[in-house]
Amino acid sequence: MSMMWRPRALIAAVLVAASVMTGAANSVLALDVSVHGLKSDRGDVVVCVWTRSDAGFPNCAGARPHKKVVVSATVARVSIPDLAPGDYAVSMFHDEERQGKPRTNFIGMPTSALGLSNNPDIGPLNRPTFDKARISVPQTKSVAIKAKYIF
Repeated sequence: MSMMWRPRALIAAVLVAASVMTGAANSVLALDVSVHGLKSDRGDVVVCVWTRSDAGFPNCAGARPHKKVVVSATVARVSIPDLAPGDYAVSMFHDEERQGKPRTNFIGMPTSALGLSNNPDIGPLNRPTFDKARISVPQTKSVAIKAKYIF
């Protein structure tokens, strides 16, 4: 009888361990994003989280799902909930007039603060890519973005 019990106990232990590991792999996580270096404490900061397959990166305006936070003292903080483990990129813009899109100059270049996770260089000749801004969740639990002004 004790010989029968041991394989069953071993199988039960393996099944319990597998379910715990699967639960951890499928857990939902949050990512804390802070934005600093804003020139103004007016308006909102709009933050978007992207996966590699999302179209439109890094344009965070329009219908893209996003989080909006009111700016206080030229710093903004927001938590992005419900992220499954994986690779993401974060983009942001400062919406000082609450228009839902970045301000642009007369030739269409953004004058609002912009930023990406990992803080890669952004400029007219240096278009950001997902890979430059890629972070891995859950290894990355927080992102600090420095707001950049191109013009």
